[in-house]
Amino acid sequence: MREREKNSLPMPTVPAVEDWLQIETMYKQFPLGIALIEAQSNDRHILFVNDRFKERTGYSAEDLNGALNDWLEILFPFTWNTTKVISLTEHFFANVQADLYLTIRRKQGDFFTGHIQIEPIFSGNDTTEHPCFYMMMFMNERAGSSTPGRQSLPAVNEAWIESVPGACYVFNLHNQLVYHNEEANTFFSDAPSSFGYQSIEAVLPMTAEDWKAFRNEISNHREIAFCTIKDPFSGQYKAAEWSFFPRYDETFTLIGFFGIGQDVSRFARIHQELSRAVQSQKDSLPLNITGKKFDFTSFYYPHFYLSGDTYGYYFDQKNNKLIIYLVDIMGHGIYTAMQTSALNTLFQTSVKRQRISAEGQMKQMNEHCCLHLPADSFAAAMIAEIDFNRLSCHIVSAGIPHLLHITNEHTERKSFAGTPLGMFEQSMFRRRSFQLTRESRLIFGTDGFFETLDTFQDANTVTCEGLYSFVQRAALAGRSQDDTSAIILKLK
Repeated sequence: MREREKNSLPMPTVPAVEDWLQIETMYKQFPLGIALIEAQSNDRHILFVNDRFKERTGYSAEDLNGALNDWLEILFPFTWNTTKVISLTEHFFANVQADLYLTIRRKQGDFFTGHIQIEPIFSGNDTTEHPCFYMMMFMNERAGSSTPGRQSLPAVNEAWIESVPGACYVFNLHNQLVYHNEEANTFFSDAPSSFGYQSIEAVLPMTAEDWKAFRNEISNHREIAFCTIKDPFSGQYKAAEWSFFPRYDETFTLIGFFGIGQDVSRFARIHQELSRAVQSQKDSLPLNITGKKFDFTSFYYPHFYLSGDTYGYYFDQKNNKLIIYLVDIMGHGIYTAMQTSALNTLFQTSVKRQRISAEGQMKQMNEHCCLHLPADSFAAAMIAEIDFNRLSCHIVSAGIPHLLHITNEHTERKSFAGTPLGMFEQSMFRRRSFQLTRESRLIFGTDGFFETLDTFQDANTVTCEGLYSFVQRAALAGRSQDDTSAIILKLK
């Protein structure tokens, strides 16, 4: 409904910022209450309010003279000193549209709860630069006369409640439901045609202590948020996002509260499925092992839930060789994770069969990536063969350019050139070798590992354990901007 209201009021192209006479003429008779806020300095002064804004609030631009924090405290006194003021303030520094429901104080001293929309206004159709100014619109307001001193309780404004997106409930101070909109019925199974005076305790599953805290927040004119509700007719809990805020009469006496919520059960289910996918991806990775010939330790930290990194190993007992592979597909998220899973399966099968050389295996993987990865995507990979008979390491690189070779004497970063998988159909891959010792330790890592290392630490100044521990802490602290995966191999 709000979209239809907004779309019925087309916004003309905004003239140059200097032409304020034309801007004032454009918005003066606009049917919604509008305030224009400067965008050129951090003070965010109110530059202009139209006639409808003055009619609704009683304030002129001169009445609200002052910096952002000053006029916010005048207009929204009960949002002030709460966590919501942080969100409210940030909207005037972000070039995105925002919708808020706030308690607004008129100049006469009474209050109303209104739907506020904030959006940046650009000159012409160019939205790549900073906005000319921000526009704050009062989309509607709830029940309550603006005449001070009236003692009767305000009637419930049914039109406003029905226009609210999502379920809207009105409760009195006894926690009894006195009104709800039609959409509220969809929140409950087999709901009766009228809720009557259904108690809110049947809707929100809270303890006595929770209710005490709830009432305290309402009494102190603060908004409250909940994430779940209980269906009183089925006894089941349903995922929903709720915002509760106070309801006043015309003398600003607290008489109850509103509850506005939207069903997020579908999103909760998506999140549940996402969590299962995250766990499945972790389960596909090998466990740490301690053996007679080597210790294999790894860590894996996705930057955003699902990762484009994967790795694995296979020990060939017949030839006394350990084969390790490491893959880093470009990107994050569900699509990348699906590609990673497929490539991980191919690598696992290929290294176990060993029907062709490591160079041949990498060529096969390149053919797969050229066929199945998007044209603007690619995968970096590395195959390492550790020969315990000859104490040598053979590397075939396809875009993972480094590994660390640590001995008792020093740490050496070895580099290997190679074209990432999926870039060119005719890419060739070469084997490069170096010698090991019984004290050698090898650290294999994806881009996220080495980028974190290069940004925050010098690899040549720490021990193997210290290096591993540092990058692990950096990944957990969110300092890495990429998926961070690494393998430590200790020879014995």
